[in-house]
Amino acid sequence: MIFDFSLIQTWFTQGALHPLLTASHVILLLSLAVLIGQQGLKLWQFILTAIAIFAGFFMNQTMNIGLIKNINIELILSAFALVTSLLVIFKLRLPLILVSLIIFMSILTVAYDSEPVVIPGVGSNSINNWLLGAFISTFSFTVLVALIANFLKRFWNGIILRVMGSWIATSTIFIITLSFATLNKGMT
Repeated sequence: MIFDFSLIQTWFTQGALHPLLTASHVILLLSLAVLIGQQGLKLWQFILTAIAIFAGFFMNQTMNIGLIKNINIELILSAFALVTSLLVIFKLRLPLILVSLIIFMSILTVAYDSEPVVIPGVGSNSINNWLLGAFISTFSFTVLVALIANFLKRFWNGIILRVMGSWIATSTIFIITLSFATLNKGMT
């Protein structure tokens, strides 16, 4: 008897995998979680993360903002990832309001960019399952990486986190470069 452990494709699993399979989302969530872990874990950071995810989903589902829809959000996500990874590299102690703003804007942008494929005739229950899966994976990934980063900051004066920040910054620069190459290719 052969067991197949592959995930069943449901709206929930598609939503749960979306933030983990989109490169700009993973890199931003990783850099943000490392920054949160480096700054020191506080409960309000995770509450703010959850609120930002809900706010981003709400904006995505209810508001049709033409100005935002025409902007390449992947570049904005990459810019946020670059800034947060540079903050990790420099190991600055940031003011509470700045950390809050970075968390809220980064997670809000990730959640706003997360959108299920809408097929005519699909009920709202399927879309809600997709959003629930995306919420759980985004939140749990951020919390898990922040906990690991908080643990790793104790070793070698946090050098491990700074090296991770440099890898994230390099990956982000690659994504930005490829995005601009794709944009310029489309203009010719």
